[in-house]
Amino acid sequence: MEEIKKIVIVGGHPTPAIALIDLLEKEKNIETHFIGRVHSTEGDKAQSLEYKLLSKRKSVIFHNLSTGRLQRSFTIHTIPSLLKIPLGFVQALSLLIKINPKFVIAFGGYMSVPVVVSAGLLRIPVFVHEQTSVPGLSIKITSKFAQKIFVSFRSSVDLFNKSKTVFSGNLIRQDLLRPQVAENKLQVFLTKQFPLIYVTGGGQGSRLINDFIANNFDNLCKLPYKYVVQTGGLQNSKSLTQLLEKIKNSKQSDKFFASDHFTSKDISAIYYKTPIIFGRSGANTVTEAYHFQLPAIFVPLDISAGSEQLQNARLFSNANLGVIIPADKLSLSTFKEALLSLKNNFKKENFKNISNEIKVDIEGVLVSELKRSI
Repeated sequence: MEEIKKIVIVGGHPTPAIALIDLLEKEKNIETHFIGRVHSTEGDKAQSLEYKLLSKRKSVIFHNLSTGRLQRSFTIHTIPSLLKIPLGFVQALSLLIKINPKFVIAFGGYMSVPVVVSAGLLRIPVFVHEQTSVPGLSIKITSKFAQKIFVSFRSSVDLFNKSKTVFSGNLIRQDLLRPQVAENKLQVFLTKQFPLIYVTGGGQGSRLINDFIANNFDNLCKLPYKYVVQTGGLQNSKSLTQLLEKIKNSKQSDKFFASDHFTSKDISAIYYKTPIIFGRSGANTVTEAYHFQLPAIFVPLDISAGSEQLQNARLFSNANLGVIIPADKLSLSTFKEALLSLKNNFKKENFKNISNEIKVDIEGVLVSELKRSI
């Protein structure tokens, strides 16, 4: 009987991690362990995206890690979070000793730090995948322990040890790479007339963008577009409830479709309708917009590490592929101006102008390297 080879995946960026899991499922005798969090943020009981998608997946063993992080602003959760950091290291060390994996592959975020450092102490090989164009504190720490660092943006290569850094590109979920049929109600909605705008704040959602949609609902209905809105699952936000209530009571309810989460197949069906992307400019959203050659209106998260979301958005805006609306300038007026700008300036052929800076790991660079280490 062939040996079962255990691997550990960890990180705060679940989308590329899930894409990797999809690929590894095709390999025999691999036991995949995912170390993540059950809840999205401190003080919010909403389940994290990784827990929703992986905790019941037969091919993955999910482990909850209770650890803390350094916060950018002081809140009632700051001290408890700091106190949990040592606990996170102890728990991570215990988990790795118990699992005894062939290697650890980390996808950024504060969750990865105690796991990677513990792996280093146990001499377990570490690989790191960085999705963002500007590395945050966690990746600066974990990269020191990595045998190889895989990056999604070419400019990121210069920010790490070049001898062990590979411009592999970002990972995209397999279901997105081919046309899919969405859930019944969504599929019916997508067949309706009017060009489409896909509103997304990422896996957790964006309260700013959700509030903008809800507060401007009637005026947005008057524009010649239909909207698919992914609100995210933050429990302490009433965005989805408010929006669904507005849709229910509106005479133009056929202009909006909203959900806290869409499956990969749903998103594939949305993307193949060539929508305008309206949302945050995280690495995964930008990568997917690039891959599907979609115009975008980006509202960068202004507290992201090193303003990486702003840099991601500039990649599009500088090539006339997208428009940036600063968070404090978001209004119905600036939104309509952005739509007009895209109508006048967007050209698909301009995507070739950014193809040297960003790419998708279609060739399986990361998976091939990991398979050599199993």
